[in-house]
Amino acid sequence: MAEHTVENDPVVDPTALVRLEALGGETLLREMARLYLENAELRVAQIGRGLAAGGELSDAEAGAHSLKSSAANLGATRVARLANGIERAVQEGEVGVAAELYPALVRAAAGAAAELGRRVNPTAGETP
Repeated sequence: MAEHTVENDPVVDPTALVRLEALGGETLLREMARLYLENAELRVAQIGRGLAAGGELSDAEAGAHSLKSSAANLGATRVARLANGIERAVQEGEVGVAAELYPALVRAAAGAAAELGRRVNPTAGETP
């Protein structure tokens, strides 16, 4: 059996989106996706600043915690797992491990944002 890695996780798990839609309809789903899109880039940048030389590790930890939660709610599994890994690494004093995970988090967050952006604005990018 193949080892499960974060690369095996879907960018956005469609079952999470279906679950959210069942709870609050398309309106809730779009609002949560919109909030994620507004905040994810800020949290990723906060993590990067916290991990940079001279940065405040508490900023990286707080940004990772916030991003982990919002990503998990929307089924952005890769983002949630990577943010969790960064949060735990910082808590355990393994800043090097956190820094190694950061580029993958940046890529995963961009992929999730693109997919969720299509969900919030499904006609974006279409030519009339």
